[in-house]
Amino acid sequence: MNLNRKCVATALSVALLLQLTGCSAFRPFNQTVQIDCAQQDVQLQVNGAPYACPAAVPVQRNRPVDVRASKEGFPAQQRLVKFQISTTGILDLAGGLIILVPAIGLAFPGAFDLDTTSLYFDMRQPAPALAEK
Repeated sequence: MNLNRKCVATALSVALLLQLTGCSAFRPFNQTVQIDCAQQDVQLQVNGAPYACPAAVPVQRNRPVDVRASKEGFPAQQRLVKFQISTTGILDLAGGLIILVPAIGLAFPGAFDLDTTSLYFDMRQPAPALAEK
């Protein structure tokens, strides 16, 4: 009978601890960046990996995203998407000030969001022609 109470107490303690753990720990680690282009045949590089435009690329929400677009005859374009603390991360921070356990959520990517999840490239400006010698 005493062993039963210990098991129930342990199970309740674990359940309570999971409830108090930061909500950011339960958010998806990745966020999808949608990339569209005005022209066809634009080649993309997202954090060094090649993609064809249009693309929906899952990236970590707690890391900057480097996107480069190129097309022959046009100057390459680059965008850097930064990240910031999310509303869930702020709640974890506030909860961590009252009870230490929710602050654990700040260690997870779910505590952050990308600044933007939609990019558009327009490669209209042709590259300047090199003068022949």
